[in-house]
Amino acid sequence: MITITITDDILTVDGHAKGTNDGFPPTKTETEACAAITALTQGLLYSIINVTNNDISGSYEIKHGHMTLKHIDRYDEKGRLLINAFIVSVRFVEDGYPVQIKVIDKR
Repeated sequence: MITITITDDILTVDGHAKGTNDGFPPTKTETEACAAITALTQGLLYSIINVTNNDISGSYEIKHGHMTLKHIDRYDEKGRLLINAFIVSVRFVEDGYPVQIKVIDKR
């Protein structure tokens, strides 16, 4: 399962759409869910870097199956708009893939 958690100052995306290592390849549904969240997550990160004036160097981590953005409470208006658009988008994907994706909003 992919879990997206947002608090006042941190956004994390963790996990994979395929929750087990049962020896079988991911299903079409698992692949679709993973691709959607991966595209949205990478789009968010690169948009913050290239479209806003927020200096996020040292305050993000991205690796296979994980992304963390820290200090999002300090983002400018464009950065906050991108974060909010990301949450709206991942909630939409969660509606279509409730077994693979969980959004937890603690704000």
